[in-house]
Amino acid sequence: MITSKQELKYYLECDKKALGINYKRPRMFTDEIWRYQRSLRWLEYYTNVGGRKNFIMKVIEKLRFHNLSMKLGFSIPINTFGPGLAIVHYGTIVVVKGATIGANCRIHEGVTIGATNGSSRAATIGDNVFIGSGAKIIGDVTISSNVAVAANAVVVNDIICENGCTVGGVPAKIISSNNSSQNIYFLRNENTSDTPFLGRRGVESMVCGLANEMIKTEDVTVCSIFEPKPTDVFWYKLDPRIKKITLGKSKEGFSLKELFLILSTIRNNKYNVVHVHSKFYYYALSVLFLHRKTKFFYTVHSDAKMENLGWDEKFFPWKKYCFRKAHIHPVTISNTSQKSFDDLYNCHNDLVYNGVPRPVISSENPVAEFRLTDKTKLFIHAGRIDTPKNQLVLCKVFNRLIQEGHDIVLLIAGSKQKEGNFYLLRTLPLR
Repeated sequence: MITSKQELKYYLECDKKALGINYKRPRMFTDEIWRYQRSLRWLEYYTNVGGRKNFIMKVIEKLRFHNLSMKLGFSIPINTFGPGLAIVHYGTIVVVKGATIGANCRIHEGVTIGATNGSSRAATIGDNVFIGSGAKIIGDVTISSNVAVAANAVVVNDIICENGCTVGGVPAKIISSNNSSQNIYFLRNENTSDTPFLGRRGVESMVCGLANEMIKTEDVTVCSIFEPKPTDVFWYKLDPRIKKITLGKSKEGFSLKELFLILSTIRNNKYNVVHVHSKFYYYALSVLFLHRKTKFFYTVHSDAKMENLGWDEKFFPWKKYCFRKAHIHPVTISNTSQKSFDDLYNCHNDLVYNGVPRPVISSENPVAEFRLTDKTKLFIHAGRIDTPKNQLVLCKVFNRLIQEGHDIVLLIAGSKQKEGNFYLLRTLPLR
């Protein structure tokens, strides 16, 4: 939901990328859909922010949005789609007000997302979902992230696929294990962004904890590809005895320079063991030239398929070859992670369960205020808001339990890593 100029800018930029547009403003005769989506976002902004100053602009934008809707045949309410929306063609598209759709949705003509039996409740759809021509999604159903809905499919039941899938038919059912990544322009063409190496995510927490434990008996160096920022909290939590190296990268995106910098860093320092975490393409040259002298370990922190988007997808054949020939030794961190790795690579990997011991910092109960009654059972889900954490499915389950009369409360504690997921969670009808 857009509630600030910063969020408006973010949504507009994501929509532009999803549509595959690389110029600044809509052209006069060929960009009607882009103009429609821009009008949709501005109307969301003026409506959500409110105030007297925005009232006149809201009225003007509403008229413009109505005219474009009538011209193109779209009936889409505001605050329904997350960032990265891509409407592909002119033609009738009907979405009811109760629906919520996540980030990077690619939707074709003839699609209906509606309610049934007089209910105002409609579908809840995750991130990166492709909806083909003529598809119908009817009723209060849930579609998880990375699902492709085939043309003319009729979805009337929940579609929950951990790694994404393709559904089709009447009624729709799973017809393929292929997810939506090849159907969505944003995922096919956008390089995965390189986050600061020791920020606030679980990966960085693990690296910090592992390094601080190993320094007790070994010499340890932590190398950050990016220049650390003040917000990269785990970089500053490393034990002072650990040697810290930064390659000084400041801009996001892939660059050959880093591949050679990493190769020279490992070669010059003559490391016996190198442990890498995600973004295999940065280490492709190092593994190629140094695997006989240095033992490389690679930790799979998430679903194996989800770690092969962007540039990792381009390097996938070499990555798979390195795993199978033991040039680099894979490590998985959960049963789910291991299963996804086995399915994708079909080669040996070592399972080391992820987990960091947490000290008790207070004898008081900091969540007691969230109890509705003395008998309320509190459940706490700790983790950043992101697709691999499956918070959308978790919330839907709790919502049904609450509707059945259970006295329960779910608390989610974590940073807003994925804007689309956060948007969906905020719009779910939970108490």
